[in-house]
Amino acid sequence: MRTVGKRTPPKGKWQITFKEFLTYVIQDQKNMMGDRHWSRIHRVCSICTFDYDFVMKLETFTEDLSFLAHKLNMTELDVNIQRNANRWTGKGSGPSTEERASKIQPSTLHYYLDIPADLLCKIIRNYWIDFQLFDYEIPEEIIQIISKYNPDCGKL
Repeated sequence: MRTVGKRTPPKGKWQITFKEFLTYVIQDQKNMMGDRHWSRIHRVCSICTFDYDFVMKLETFTEDLSFLAHKLNMTELDVNIQRNANRWTGKGSGPSTEERASKIQPSTLHYYLDIPADLLCKIIRNYWIDFQLFDYEIPEEIIQIISKYNPDCGKL
């Protein structure tokens, strides 16, 4: 990630801001051989090319695994596996499956609130097909930020 930042702390680890990382992701995705870690999912797994029987989301992993185990009659599978993506930071019992699948966690949202609207719009456009394929919503707080820059950005 040399192209992202020029600061190297004493221990030799790169220190970059979230804004610098998002800028790098946009630059990297212009390259056809970009880093697969933040590639668009539709490019990595060819979701539209194959006739998948099931597609699971990390946000609903436990519920999806339970459904899959039932559907495939897998009786010896522990469907109560806890995943970090299922943990919600907050009070109470946490959100429902639908809320987890459609909303960004409060612990994550604050990273986006200081990102310039034009960069957020580029990120949304870059991942728009994935948002559509996997039924993700753009959080209202982010829509408000980008609508000041480009009202049509979140309505592709």
